Amino acid sequence: MKCFIYSLIVILCFNRFYISAQQPIQCGTDQALLNNPQLQQRLKEIEKDYQKKKLTSNVIPDMNTVYTIPVVFHVYHLGEAVGTGSNVSDAAIQIALSELNGVFRAQNTYSGVSPDVKIQFVLASRTPNCQPTNGIVRIDGRVISGYEINGISYTDNSIINQIRTLSTWTNSSYINVRIVHKIIGAGAFANYLGDLFMPKSIVQSGYQDVWAHEMGHSMNLYHTFEGDAGGTQCPVNNNPDTDGDRISDTDPHKVNICCDENVINDCTLNPIGEVFKNIMSYSSPQKFTIKQVERMRYALVNYRPGLINSLGKVPPSGSLPALACIPTSGNGLSIYYGISSFNLGAISYTSSSSSNVGINYQDLTCLTLTEFQIGSSNSFSLTGTYGNSMWGSIFIDYNNDGDFDDSNEHVYNSNGAYTTFSGVIITPIIPLTNTLLRMRVVLDGGYNPTACNLPGNSGYGSGSIVDFSVIVKSPCPINLDINTNSIVAGEHKSSNEIKINQNVPTGVILNAKNRVILEQGFQAGSNKVFEAKIGGCQN
Repeated sequence: MKCFIYSLIVILCFNRFYISAQQPIQCGTDQALLNNPQLQQRLKEIEKDYQKKKLTSNVIPDMNTVYTIPVVFHVYHLGEAVGTGSNVSDAAIQIALSELNGVFRAQNTYSGVSPDVKIQFVLASRTPNCQPTNGIVRIDGRVISGYEINGISYTDNSIINQIRTLSTWTNSSYINVRIVHKIIGAGAFANYLGDLFMPKSIVQSGYQDVWAHEMGHSMNLYHTFEGDAGGTQCPVNNNPDTDGDRISDTDPHKVNICCDENVINDCTLNPIGEVFKNIMSYSSPQKFTIKQVERMRYALVNYRPGLINSLGKVPPSGSLPALACIPTSGNGLSIYYGISSFNLGAISYTSSSSSNVGINYQDLTCLTLTEFQIGSSNSFSLTGTYGNSMWGSIFIDYNNDGDFDDSNEHVYNSNGAYTTFSGVIITPIIPLTNTLLRMRVVLDGGYNPTACNLPGNSGYGSGSIVDFSVIVKSPCPINLDINTNSIVAGEHKSSNEIKINQNVPTGVILNAKNRVILEQGFQAGSNKVFEAKIGGCQN
């Protein structure tokens, strides 16, 4: 009788990762990582950077700001009508996303059980080329040889790359979730700091803890049993911040733990405790820990910051910079050359080699924007991939004529090959203000790349070109005196104060850093009171 009860509990404990007692559903993330040496190298560099910063400074991230991240679901169906078979319905996807948010925002059954991660996910509202979207893309996966019969395997990079080639939105601005009809050998998997792969059965069946588990990997969390060699040994835990799952408030354990928190953990000789309930375990997933929350938020802010400011979650405005040349690459994709990071104002872009990205050129003008003021000094940093020396340039099409040939538009040139680049862009006086302009960032291993060509190197490939949007603003006046001859509907800013002593038309917003002064003779517009704000222009 005791054996029967024990077996029953095992099935219940593992219900999210087991179809039945005989067929365990495994997370394939670790095995997928073993088949991706380039990602392994990147994670080693990230972990080294993280541990170094922990020794020299406080790396605990802001724990209060709520970050909203755009997600796109790619559904690789077998030709069925929407809502049947592998072509899962919009409603099922929306429910899955809602359940994922329930875990990350500690809502519903997770309220009071798991900490609020303060990261939430929304379906994308605009495509990379500025078209409106519901955040769901449907692709007939039968064009890939063998997909209809076999689905995909988490160890088969060839078919995974074919899946990505069929439909991918830039990883720096969206989280890509790929819904496939079948995954061989795993219930689901994710790439660390990357996309998620889910079978239709998970979407149709709910299992919010499985969604949260894989999104945890995407946010740089390891399994709590990391380093157990398939359950054959206890993970090394000499330094809980650097060993095992790199989380100090999760005890080391072997993968198969059962059946409640009072069972002795043979890796600590103490009761298994709260780790039994951890979302990154295979047991009874219910919660994250505070240290896991810190690690996820640190990874998001430092290694995927483009997701935070991505315009992918905002409906398109219809405005874009003028089109420019589509760059050519003399030697194709490269596993060596590309942009690792670029930071300028509100732009925080992270990526990888052109081979890892799958293309040499990305147009992110619809998704990423920063603002300059005329005469301002704007510091930037630019880093190439894997410590390789490259040539770098930055161009801004200040007159929005579709080229970068004007004298002031080559705003930075490295004049040599280096591993990192930094500098200051001083915004010139230009007539075209408050308009989206194209900024082009170039990084290549070949000699003297241009805005339209990446020469690269034979045998090593070519690097990357990425476009962003810039708006140049006129500087704010220190003081602003307004009368009926100078004020129109819209926002009026000053770096100090605004005085007004006559009628204000409907639709006026006055925005001053220190105060708005309403003098004798002031009147509001008809039928609508104007809006006054404090804290306007900052020079």
